[in-house]
Amino acid sequence: MQKITSYMAKVVNSSFVKNLSITFMENIVTKVLGFLIILILVRNLGPDNYGIYSFIFINILMFSQLFDFGMENTAIRFSNRDKEKQNSIFGLYFLIKLSIISLVIFTLVLFGQTLLIKMHKPELIKFIPVFIIGFLGESIFFVNDTYLQCVQKFKLRAFINITRYLTVVAFATTMYLFKLISLKYITFIFIIPLFFVLFFIPRYYLFIKEFLTNKLSKNLVLELFHYEKWMLVLSIGNSLMGRIDIYMLSIWVSYTQIGIYSAAFNLLSIISFLPAVLGKVMLPKMAETKIEKLFDLTLSITKPILGLSFLLLFIIPLFPYIVPLLFGHKYDDSILIVQILSISTLIGFSILPIEQSMYPLGKPKVIVLFRYIQLAVNILINIYTIPKFGIVAAASSALVTRLLSSLLLFIYFMKQKSVYTSKD
Repeated sequence: MQKITSYMAKVVNSSFVKNLSITFMENIVTKVLGFLIILILVRNLGPDNYGIYSFIFINILMFSQLFDFGMENTAIRFSNRDKEKQNSIFGLYFLIKLSIISLVIFTLVLFGQTLLIKMHKPELIKFIPVFIIGFLGESIFFVNDTYLQCVQKFKLRAFINITRYLTVVAFATTMYLFKLISLKYITFIFIIPLFFVLFFIPRYYLFIKEFLTNKLSKNLVLELFHYEKWMLVLSIGNSLMGRIDIYMLSIWVSYTQIGIYSAAFNLLSIISFLPAVLGKVMLPKMAETKIEKLFDLTLSITKPILGLSFLLLFIIPLFPYIVPLLFGHKYDDSILIVQILSISTLIGFSILPIEQSMYPLGKPKVIVLFRYIQLAVNILINIYTIPKFGIVAAASSALVTRLLSSLLLFIYFMKQKSVYTSKD
């Protein structure tokens, strides 16, 4: 009994559990606040305008993540391994990030209108300034979030993220009370991240100063870029895989159907925050774990996650009651979508520890391979099924391809475990 008590005390007092608890509570609060925002927008914009808003929002998020090129993962891994070079590494990260942001904005200013016309989306031309502001804010905010995650300042990170969501809720509520909720005014939400970026300007200066004065060694830079090339390829696959459904739906279905699909996707915030919580805390922890202990750590985290995923399956039969209650009957078509996507999300949650273990193992190319297999199969299924079955096809394709890639990853992990175990 004393051993069990001692073990539980050790677990509770560990930095991993504390950081996980903080991130868990942060995500609960932000998901609740985020869900309030969704409710206000879904019920007041209607499926068509909410579809347009969702398409803009998804583009901002996807492009800010896509043009990070996986540098978040690289910065965290090498900053935790070579902590004396942490600020210099983030200086390199920040300067590259600024260059990419500048190039994207320059391209949008010169060619954005032409691109939208060729994509048969001329109605979105007036939202180009909104996209630029949103992309700029989200991209730099992403650097702040990455740094706080890297140095494991999860309390400060939680405070900033919660404050951000509270600000958006306050803005959306004000628009609702004054009956100003329209697509024109609600897009001002995308300006909010820029205000939080201002507080980090001294930190950006420190990053650049450290990078210029304490230059990284040639060997370290080569190692960074060798690792990053896989993160680059992986990030493209992840970004496309994350919302390829919306892009392919936009070819064949109306904004109304996109709005219904997006409402279902956002309702998943009930459970989708779990992978984000675990991933944010797990990556820096695994990055500093020795290889010989990594397999046991991964499996020890995976077992309770599998149990939790099984319990969460019992939420799925409740969605036929939840959707009309929250969104109204005009969103009834999203019930089946949210049920299918819930299963896909729980599969992804269950496999997350094994996926994260590939980075400290130095096997990012494995994740790249499986992600592109998943992406290719997803695109092929969508091409043949979306024109006939619409949003149901997109959700079903996401489920099938998630299951396929998860099985492949689990088989590979167990083979790697056998190899390292035999070496010992």
